[in-house]
Amino acid sequence: MSLDSAPVPVHADPSSPAELARRSAARVVAFATQLLGEPELALEAVERALAEVGGAVEPRELERRIVMNARARLTSSPPWHALAGLLPSFSASGAHLAPPPSVRPSPDPARQRAATCRCVAALPDLHRSLLLLCDGEGLSVGECADWLALAPAEVRRQRHEARLALLTLLARDELVHCA
Repeated sequence: MSLDSAPVPVHADPSSPAELARRSAARVVAFATQLLGEPELALEAVERALAEVGGAVEPRELERRIVMNARARLTSSPPWHALAGLLPSFSASGAHLAPPPSVRPSPDPARQRAATCRCVAALPDLHRSLLLLCDGEGLSVGECADWLALAPAEVRRQRHEARLALLTLLARDELVHCA
């Protein structure tokens, strides 16, 4: 049964497991869509996670199962040039060749949010998932490492690269400026 065809009771008890699951379904589907980048893959991932648990479960557990089931896709090594042009360049002495971007307040928060979502979606799977899990969902480096079966040091390094790449993409949209 797909999530959109589930019957909605007219007078549902707001504390019932079914009602809690219905209310959290949209959040879990949105999480899976951001993580996987494609709505069809997201729905399949949510349905698979729901089938695995076989009953009412906390949204965080569903998110964990979605990540664990998609681990191979998310952690496959991106080509070495996946972030080429998005990371800072350094001279032989280790100095920045160009000033790093810095965030400035936007007069249009809706535009900034839309641009940020677009820029995050443009990142490779691993980098996008690390930003979503650590910065978006608030997972610790250790939790993120467990969910993705990566070493914590690798999570920290890749998350740092993802943040730098995101700043560069936002600078291209003129939402951050170079100091």
